[in-house]
Amino acid sequence: MDVTTRLFKLLRGFGTVCYSVSPRGAMRLIEFCLPLRPMETRHPALPHPIPNTGIDNMLAHLWPSMPAYVAVPPLVVNENDWAVSTIRGSSAAKAPAADTFPADAFLTILEEVGVTDETVIGLRASHDATLATTDLRRAGWGGFDISAAPSALAKALRDRAVPEGFDLLHLGTRDGHAEILSGVLPAFRPRVVVLPVEHAVRAADLHPSRRAGEQDRADLLRGHPLYPGLARELGYSLHLCPEAPDHALLLRGDVHRRSGEPWEDLSIPAAKCLPAAVDAAAWLPQRAGDEVRLWQ
Repeated sequence: MDVTTRLFKLLRGFGTVCYSVSPRGAMRLIEFCLPLRPMETRHPALPHPIPNTGIDNMLAHLWPSMPAYVAVPPLVVNENDWAVSTIRGSSAAKAPAADTFPADAFLTILEEVGVTDETVIGLRASHDATLATTDLRRAGWGGFDISAAPSALAKALRDRAVPEGFDLLHLGTRDGHAEILSGVLPAFRPRVVVLPVEHAVRAADLHPSRRAGEQDRADLLRGHPLYPGLARELGYSLHLCPEAPDHALLLRGDVHRRSGEPWEDLSIPAAKCLPAAVDAAAWLPQRAGDEVRLWQ
């Protein structure tokens, strides 16, 4: 609709629905907000401070000290319908999803196979999730945590100039692994892929157990309805993930341990596997409404 808006100095505000920011302003926001940390912000008319539960509360703390303005009437209105949200899902009381992958295991993997371009990509289901790749970036590895629809991932990686053959792809997503791997692996050929086994199939299909021994976990992974066939078709080997028993490890065919000691390849033929010729474009059709969010 046609509206006439005015700008008012912004004192406090929640949300990041729509905003425009200058390069200088962006740098200031990054310097203040990252890394995310415990803090409290006071808001007008509220008798108590609000604890930090997300990036918008940190931004609210900063708005009064910089040239920040709000348009009235607003230029964009968010329906805020959690029932159709790709971030929160249908449950308003949903707790933030924490990744169970130990950050130290990344270092073990990269030490075992060597490091080339020092790029690590972490894919997360939503901005409520946290990924261990954040710790890796602080340790000197470059890369991104990306939250995006599977059909837009290849474009998102290309837009960020992610190099072919980058070091490690970490899946923090709970499902959609076939679509993600079949789209990203042929196009970018990452050296190592780490993904959570338990989140890939229904419990009735796999019955994983955190208390299972290494051989039990190997048998479960060998009988997985997706990973063995997918690994073979895309030129990867399949292994138990060192120091992360609930995760699987895919190694590109030319990647080996520095010590020369082989890992057991669990990628035996499986009934459920993808065609040998995997077309990324066919697996990643662009759909209206796909959202790509990139955090660097």
